[in-house]
Amino acid sequence: MNFRDDIIIPSWNLISLDSKVKSFYFLPGILSILFLTFVLTYQSIYTYVVLFNKKSEALNLILKFFHSDYLVEVLILGFTFLILYILLVPIFE
Repeated sequence: MNFRDDIIIPSWNLISLDSKVKSFYFLPGILSILFLTFVLTYQSIYTYVVLFNKKSEALNLILKFFHSDYLVEVLILGFTFLILYILLVPIFE
């Protein structure tokens, strides 16, 4: 069995010629990009806080956020995003 001729070439032809397959994975791809953006933002903020010893300022900012008016909306949005991500990525794969 020749892996390249039997699997890779027909798969490449299927993907390159059928535009429906490309658009089928669009929504999970966008969700993955948003999730990765969130993770990278968190990591860079954490690195900034640790490197520049800004723990008290970061804690005050987080506490102000928890006392703000839009905490419930952010939590609902985050929970909805998480459920969509967990459900849609395996379905589309």
